[in-house]
Amino acid sequence: MRRSIFYLLFFTVVLSLIFGGITFADQFAFTEDGRKVLLRDDGTWEYVKEQYDFRKVRWGMTKAQVKEIENSKLVDEKDATLTYRTSVDNMACLAIYSFVRRYAD
Repeated sequence: MRRSIFYLLFFTVVLSLIFGGITFADQFAFTEDGRKVLLRDDGTWEYVKEQYDFRKVRWGMTKAQVKEIENSKLVDEKDATLTYRTSVDNMACLAIYSFVRRYAD
């Protein structure tokens, strides 16, 4: 009987240490407008510097989000693509965003 109480108590302490550490670790969250925030365990927070995949766009954004962010002239819009006229190193070009159907509006 004493041995089972000891093991139960020991098991409870070990689980508390494991899950207590997870509970008080830093966490990430996203604001309503999509910005990433670091929530520290001491109650402070800060915005995480944005990391983009192309221009100011990240993989997985919807057509509506890309249209809101992209500043170049929109020259064509189809079901799964957006085409913008822009320039790179003073050379005229097109930026074509292609969307998987579930991310298209």
